[in-house]
Amino acid sequence: MQFIFVVTFVFLACSVVDGKLTKGTKYICALYPDDGPCQGTYYHSFILILTTKTCKKFIYGGCQGNDNSFADEDECLKKCKGSRSSKHMLCPLRRSGMPIYNS
Repeated sequence: MQFIFVVTFVFLACSVVDGKLTKGTKYICALYPDDGPCQGTYYHSFILILTTKTCKKFIYGGCQGNDNSFADEDECLKKCKGSRSSKHMLCPLRRSGMPIYNS
């Protein structure tokens, strides 16, 4: 019975959080690329890839998305320095399927 309670609690907690972590934390750097719903005008942006601890270029649609999107590689590296690996996070975050380009 306790096991069911714990599993239910973790599931509900992850559903509530679901990537909506507060801005200014290192956790924004753990968010998956999110190109946003807008189409037509695309911008090059940078996102931290936690597995390699590097910032890579990706295409951003120009609206919404998430906070793991930086104007240039230097800003990305500075803000995300020391970010924790996603395997240390309790809740898996959704992927948007956004292509990431090596630069």
